Amino acid sequence: MVSVLIGSPIRQKPNILKQFLNGLDGAEKKGLEIYYCFVDDNKESESSMLLNEFARDHKVLLLDGNEIIDNSIDNNYVCDDDHHWRSENIQRITKFKDRIIEYCLEQRFDYLFFVDSDIVLDNRTLTHLISKRKEIVSNVFWTQWQVNSSLSPQCFWIPDLYQQNTAFNVKMPPEEANRIRKEMVDRLHNPGVYHVDGLGACTMIARSALEKGVRFKEIPNLSVPGEDRHFCVRAGALGIDLYMDTTYPVYHIYREEYLDRVDEFKRDGWKFDMCQTVNEELEKPAIRKTSFFIKVKRKVKRVFKHK
Repeated sequence: MVSVLIGSPIRQKPNILKQFLNGLDGAEKKGLEIYYCFVDDNKESESSMLLNEFARDHKVLLLDGNEIIDNSIDNNYVCDDDHHWRSENIQRITKFKDRIIEYCLEQRFDYLFFVDSDIVLDNRTLTHLISKRKEIVSNVFWTQWQVNSSLSPQCFWIPDLYQQNTAFNVKMPPEEANRIRKEMVDRLHNPGVYHVDGLGACTMIARSALEKGVRFKEIPNLSVPGEDRHFCVRAGALGIDLYMDTTYPVYHIYREEYLDRVDEFKRDGWKFDMCQTVNEELEKPAIRKTSFFIKVKRKVKRVFKHK
C-alpha cells in the first residue's frame, strides 16, 4: 500500500467546502492508504462543523490555525469575484503548509497531496498522479482568474510573473508574447505530462522531494508574490523538476456561481468549457495581463517538453 497524506489549510465558504470534501470522499483510492491533515482557519462556524463531521468518518488530523500562528498577524481575507491576497494572508498560509509538511515527514508518508479547498477532484486524480512517479506533479485546472478573462491553467513562469512583454529580462512586443503564450496554453489542452516552471494548488509531492527540503517558506531575496512561487523556486534550486498533468483536469470553484456546474462535472467528466464566463455576449475574452510562460521562442520547447 502507498501511504498518502492529503493536506489543506482551509478557510472556505460552507457550500464550496462541502463539494471539496465530497470530492475527496469519492476519489478512487485503490492501492492507497489515505490520511488527512487539515488546518481549520475558518471564520464561519458551519465550515468548521463540516470539517469535524468529515474527521469523524476518516483518518484526519485537524489542526487549529490560531494555535499554529500568532493570531496577531492580520488574518482578514477578502474573497468575492476575485481573491484578494495580502502579505499577511500569505504568511499564514505559508506557515500552515509547512506545518503539514513537518507532520508528513514525522509520520513518513510516501506522498503528500496538497489541494486547495475550492477544488473538486476527478475521481481518478490521486491514483493517476501517483502513477506518473514524479517527485512533484500538479493536476491541471482551468480558471478565469479575472472576470471576463480567458481560461488559464494554474502554471506560471518565474521571475517576471506580471510582465506581459518580458521573458528572462528579454523585451519583446506584447503581440509576440501573447502569441507564444497562446501556443503554450493550446498545448496544455492535450492530455499529457508537461515540464513547467511553476505550479500549485493541486500537487502530489513525493517524500523524497520533502526530504530534500522543498518548503513554502519565503525566500528573502525573491520578490515574486505567493507561497507557491517560492516553493517552486526552491524546488528548482534543489534540482527537482516540476510537472503539470493535463489528463484529467479537476474542477475549480473559484467563484460561487461555478457551484451550479459541479453536478455536471461529476456526471459527464471534465469539459473544457466548464469554467467559461457566464457573460455569453463576450466573443473574445481578453488575455489577462498576469498570464504565465511569456518565454522567448527558443525557450518554448524546453519548458513544455512532453513526457
